[in-house]
Order: sequence, then C-alpha cells, then structure tokens
Amino acid sequence: LPFLPLPRKTLLIYYPISILIFFVSVFIYKPDLTTAAANYSMQNLTISYVLGIFSGLIMERYRFHSFLNHKRIIKKNEEVTKTVEEIQTLKSQQDGDYFLTSLLLEPLLGHETDGNAIGIETVVNQYKKFYFRNKEYQLGGDYISVFNLILQGKRYKAFINGDAMGKSIQGAGGAIVLGAVYNSIIIRSKMDPVSSNRSPERWLHDCYLDLQKVFETFDGAMLVSAVVGLLEESTGTLYFVNLEHPSVILYRDGKATFIEDEVHYYKLGVIEGLSERIISVFQMKKSDKIFCGSDGKDDLILSEQGRYRDINEDHNLILENIEEANGEMQPLLECLRKKGKYSDDLSLISLQYNLDPYPKPGKYFLEAKEKIREKQYDKALELLLSYDSALDTSIAELKYIAKLYEKKDDLVKAMEYASLALENYPSDTIWMFHTSVLYKRMYSLYKSQSFLWESQELSERVRLRQPSNIRNLIHLADVCRLNGDKDRATYLVSMIKKISPEHPRLKEIMSVI
Repeated sequence: LPFLPLPRKTLLIYYPISILIFFVSVFIYKPDLTTAAANYSMQNLTISYVLGIFSGLIMERYRFHSFLNHKRIIKKNEEVTKTVEEIQTLKSQQDGDYFLTSLLLEPLLGHETDGNAIGIETVVNQYKKFYFRNKEYQLGGDYISVFNLILQGKRYKAFINGDAMGKSIQGAGGAIVLGAVYNSIIIRSKMDPVSSNRSPERWLHDCYLDLQKVFETFDGAMLVSAVVGLLEESTGTLYFVNLEHPSVILYRDGKATFIEDEVHYYKLGVIEGLSERIISVFQMKKSDKIFCGSDGKDDLILSEQGRYRDINEDHNLILENIEEANGEMQPLLECLRKKGKYSDDLSLISLQYNLDPYPKPGKYFLEAKEKIREKQYDKALELLLSYDSALDTSIAELKYIAKLYEKKDDLVKAMEYASLALENYPSDTIWMFHTSVLYKRMYSLYKSQSFLWESQELSERVRLRQPSNIRNLIHLADVCRLNGDKDRATYLVSMIKKISPEHPRLKEIMSVI
C-alpha cells in the first residue's frame, strides 16, 4: 500500500497496530494456509489497516477541532468579559448622572412646616431606585413643596404637588424645571412688596401663568400635571388650581370624598388651554384634612401572571384606603402596599387644619332672626350688638348687622361689619360680591377713589372664582369705567357678549362705556 501523508505521530502509533493485527491473523489461520485462505487473510488485513488509518484521521481531526473550539471559547469569554466591563462602566456613569440629577432636585423640595395651625405630612417615593457608592437613591418626576407665604398681611401655606411626564431621568428633568420656577416665584413673592400685595386668587393665577410660559417653550415635549394651592392659617380657607392632576381629597369625620368634579386647566406645557380658568375655593373646618397625590397612589399592580399585569382602574380605591387608615399617612402607605405593588412614582401631601377660627352664633342670634322676620330691625340690631366684642360675634351675625345698617343707610357702619365678616370668612363668594357692591355705593356717596379700588379688587377676585358670573361682570365693567380703565371695561363687555349676548343690561353698559 502506498504511504498516506499522515502526521508522524499517527504513523508511529497506527503502523505497529496494523502489524500486530497481521500476526494475530496468521496465528489464527495457521501458517499452512492455502492460497485462497492467504488471499482472504490479506484482504482482512488490508481492511483492518485502512480502518485503523481512517480512525486515526477522525481522532486527529477531532483533536484539531477541539483545540480550535477551545481557542474560540477563550476568545469569546474574553469578549464577554470585556463587554460586561464596558456595560458596568456605562452603568456606573449612568448611576453617577442619576446621582447628580437627584442632587439638583433635592434642594428644590420645600419643607417649611412650622406652626400649629396646619399639620403637614409629605411622602415622595420615586419608582426608579439606584445605587451609587453603596448607598440607595431614588429618581423620578414627582415633586412636592410646602412654603410659608404672606399675602396682604395674612399667613398662608403655599404648596404644590406635581408629576412630570416621563420615566426616571426624563421625569426628573421636568420636576427640576418645575421646582426651579416655583421656587423663584416663592422667593419673589417673599421679597417683592408688589408681589406680596396680591390676593390669593391673583397669586395663584399669576403662578399658573409663570409656570405655563416656561413649559410652553418645550413645545409639548415636557408636560406636568399639578395641584398648586394656598391654605390660609387664620381662617382655614383653601385656594387651589388643579392642572389635570388627580382630584384633591377631603377627609372629614371619618369620610373621604373628592372636593372637585370639574377640570378647568390642562397640564402645564399644553399650548391650547381651557378658556375659563377657575380658582377653586374651599372652606376647611377644624380637624379637616386634605390629601393631594400623584396617580402613583391609584395605579397599583393588583396581580401579576407572567407578562400580564392587572393594574387598578378604580380611582375610588384611594378613598377606601384613606378611610381604612383613619386619615393617617403611614397607615395609608401600609394600606396601599397591602393592596398591590407600585407601578409609578408616588407622592402624597396632607394638610390638616387645627384651628376653630370663628365663634358660633351667640345666645341672641335666634331671637334677632325672629325680630328681623317681624321687621323690628332696630330691636334685632340692638340684640346683635349686645355682645362684648365684635370678635365674639359669629360670621352669620356680622352679616346680619351689616345688612341692618344698610337698611338704616349707615353705609360706613355697614361697610365696617361687612368687611369684618369677609375678613373672617373669605370663602363666601356671594358675600364678597355683596361687599364689592357696597364699596361702589360708598364711592357714589363720598367720591373716594380708595373705595373704587377696593370694589374692583373684590370683584376681580369673584371673577377669578366665577368667570361666568354675569352680574359680577356687569358690575366690574362699570367699576373699571369709573376707574378710567376703558380697555378693561371694553374687554369685560366682550366677555358678557360671549356668555349672554341678549342680556338686558348689556346695551346699557355699552352705551355708558
């Protein structure tokens, strides 16, 4: 047989094996074989020899491929290790960016919770958690702040609860912008006498406009829902605007309810806004508590099966949880955790009013009402003025005294008691309008411009609460005319035309203007 081009090592191993097979064959078949038998043995020997060489080739090829595979595995492991190291480096850089972003957001969270009039609790639980230098941090788009604020000599708690659209760093970017602008508004209001001399309604309206102008510049790429509010410490009057945020919740006497049923504003950053912007006003009583929270409190994962997640769609569930927790923040968080897992950022703020700001009607109140029904106005007035001090007189009694003085055409005394009633109970929008009209009557008698300015201020506050109040719009347009503000008066007349084009007093006010 011709020698095959085999490796030296293979020849040294398999040629001796072939020779051994040959001698074994000779021994088995004996030396006196016939020619046919010898030929048959030689054929077997040849087959054995070829099979041996073929087996060697297979083994050698297997070893060669095994060697190549081993080298490939080592190289692949090196590539995987390098990739993991690169990913780990990128992860560390990302966590560093998250950490720096969280550092930017942290100082923007206001927590001025001093005083006994209002109890405040806040919770911020961002969905994104990360580790940096062996410490856990959180990052997300929810934002909460509470600041002390003085407007027109009265103390308020200015609060905001916002939820920027987007996850982790995108949402955090929106929260940082929101916090930076809101903080600048607070600082300006504290330092600038003009800014601090605005009514709570005007302050909220201007705050909304400042925030909206900033977020409009992002051209819809950054939207924020929020509740922005003011809670007056002396009277418990709550002023707020809801920018497509979950509804504000009142907890009173063990019962939780929503205190708003309409949306008057879109999210910050939505260019097309609603035409009628309304400042909501609510009167709190002693021990009342309000809750503001992002939709993380509602979007709980109730159950999970593989990729399927059952997310809560019942927005009344939070009311049940607040009642179950007796209005307390920590038990409320425990109730939420029992119901399901969080699927989004969660932020909550609660404000509890702790004062009883005005006295209840006194012992002469019912008798005075009876005298009024009998048209014995002087006797009724005498009864209502028999208290030691006006501070001991209830809001209802102050209003009766003001109206009784009006009947006597003593507008100075009427204004004194009407203003005192409004000072102690500013949430009464009807009385605010009545007092504005009274100031206008005072101007007609005494021609003092200050009465006219007070009348316009109160009427503007009514308009911010009730933009479609026709009686107030007509009154305000006439006050602006008397103040010499023709442009403002003309604008108000155009509003009246849109709301009630056939109003009987429209032509009259237009002709006067």
